[in-house]
Amino acid sequence: MKTCTQPDRRSTVKQCVGACSASFQVTDADRAFYDKVSPVIGGKKINIPEPSLCPECRQQRRMVWRNERKLYRAKSALSGNPMLSMYYPDSDVRVFEQKEWWSDQWNGLDYGQSFDFSRPFFEQFLELKKRVPHINLCNDSESINCDYVNQTTHLKNCYLVYDTDFCEQTYYTHVGKRSFRCMDGYRIFDCKNCYECVDCKNSYQLNFSQDCEDCSESFFLKDCKGVRNSFGCINLRQKQYCFLNEQLTKEDYEKRLNDLQLQTFSGRKNAAAIVEDFFREFPRKADHNIQVEHCTGDYLTHCKDSFDCFDAENLQDCRYVTNNSEGSKDCMDYDVWGVHAELLYECCTVGEDAFNVLFSMFCWGNVRDLMYCDYCMHSRNLFGCVGLKRNQYCILNKQYTKDEYEALVPRIIDHMHKMGEWGEFFPANIPPFSYQETLAQDFYPLKKEQAQSKGFRWHDIEAPLLKVDRIIPAEKLPETIDQIPDDILNWAIECVLTKKPFKIIPQELAFYREFQIPIPRLHPDERHRQRMALRNPRKLWERNCDKCGRDILTSYSLDRPAIGSEESDIFDHSKSVQIAQARREKVYCEECYLKEVY
Repeated sequence: MKTCTQPDRRSTVKQCVGACSASFQVTDADRAFYDKVSPVIGGKKINIPEPSLCPECRQQRRMVWRNERKLYRAKSALSGNPMLSMYYPDSDVRVFEQKEWWSDQWNGLDYGQSFDFSRPFFEQFLELKKRVPHINLCNDSESINCDYVNQTTHLKNCYLVYDTDFCEQTYYTHVGKRSFRCMDGYRIFDCKNCYECVDCKNSYQLNFSQDCEDCSESFFLKDCKGVRNSFGCINLRQKQYCFLNEQLTKEDYEKRLNDLQLQTFSGRKNAAAIVEDFFREFPRKADHNIQVEHCTGDYLTHCKDSFDCFDAENLQDCRYVTNNSEGSKDCMDYDVWGVHAELLYECCTVGEDAFNVLFSMFCWGNVRDLMYCDYCMHSRNLFGCVGLKRNQYCILNKQYTKDEYEALVPRIIDHMHKMGEWGEFFPANIPPFSYQETLAQDFYPLKKEQAQSKGFRWHDIEAPLLKVDRIIPAEKLPETIDQIPDDILNWAIECVLTKKPFKIIPQELAFYREFQIPIPRLHPDERHRQRMALRNPRKLWERNCDKCGRDILTSYSLDRPAIGSEESDIFDHSKSVQIAQARREKVYCEECYLKEVY
């Protein structure tokens, strides 16, 4: 099945030089963008060439720069104080604790080096990167009692949450905003007391649900809005007391729900099997976009003239942009952040009033005119710099005058062009992370041999042994939370699938007890992996509406494999349900879907 990109634009076809060797399109609109962002230095415009990799390989190459979920115990290279770090202890970069990194105890200009025209740029950049201090975690200073988090802001009493903002008492969650007391979620916004939810908004006490909004006190919902006190429902709007889409009285609903024994682990697993069979025949909308104009992609909200973008809000004139919020304009090949970003190309984790930034990562705070930079803040006119704060006209962290900078940068770009480096993002061997630590593994999962064959780094990192009184196999856990003693806080549970031990924290145990949730049988990493498996890939296919036959673009591929026994056996409670329902679906265009739902 062909991947589709910008079908309404004239294009030429190129072949990816990466491992996939796939064909991809470069459109006239793409070329206009490359021309628009081509830097003008000293009055001379330096053209950015067309990419050599397909959009997916370009995104995969950027994502290996972002570790969100793997945390290690380490010591600051400055003070020797113990700290948590996203860099494993034997990493080849120097790491400072956050307060130390932001302090005036060191200066990035002290690491400056002259450019050597006899050597490749990327080689020199890597040498600089290994010498300049890195920040241990990317969190703000406003959060309270949130030691075990990363890539977060404005949190209170949270644990093991990542890429999450303005949340309180939230645990084991990846990508959340303005949520309170939620557990085990992915992309949950404005939610309260929700458990095991994916892509849910404005919901209360929702369990094992996906793609829901304004729902409450329900179990196993899929693509529902305004649904309350219901079980196993799909495609419903503004309903209450429904059981498998059947309208019931309050008394009949409560009796059926009680019969399921959802307070037991086996009861939830049996309920999941019921929902699996029921959901399979219902249609899906081709995409999950809301209020978009002339866009392609999935999970887009309030976007205009943007193509092949995913998980984003308020985009305008963007291409291949993912995980972006609060407005980006004229950006391409850009992952994570936003907040008034404009004219960004081949960037990851760049935002907050960023303008005209190329081939860079982890730069924010009114940054402008940066190229090939890493961890540079509140700066402008930098080339190949690492760890600078409030600087300008620097190359490889060495200070120059404006005239010297504008004379030297074009010479370096010409040298990079001869070396085959100009216009390419950093190669796979430069990031300090192992492939399996990064976002790339979430969206492009690989095994060790596959990752290494593609040139990505891979380290066999063993987690330290947990200090516990004993380890109990998950399959020996009691059926209900009422049977769990307080002493479980001193134990470790052995994951039923991966055999990795994990602990329960007091706040988590209190949550399970309040909402009568059995202790999970899976390690938090495995629970996260399975939540990610519920979502469609960040890829589009051409197919026909299964109702009217019109052409549609969708993230549901026709050749997605049917769920097999091996896959279904590994998933806990609702997982087999939700994975199964996402295979070989009936997919409708928006018009046909709305007629079905309303």
